[in-house]
Amino acid sequence: MRKNEIKIIKRIKIGEAEKNKDVTNVAKLESDIRIQLGNVVKDWISERHENSRLEKIFSDSNILAWKI
Repeated sequence: MRKNEIKIIKRIKIGEAEKNKDVTNVAKLESDIRIQLGNVVKDWISERHENSRLEKIFSDSNILAWKI
């Protein structure tokens, strides 16, 4: 009587590689989100400064017209 050999393949290494890959993607996504958020805030601040400057010019011209 002859017994056939059974080969067992462990998949532990493959699961670890997939987990590390996911962590890398999450870290990259978080850094991309932070960069985008920083750009949005920077644009908002620039726009706010520009609006304040325009409002000041407008109000100064109205005050000057009122004085004359």
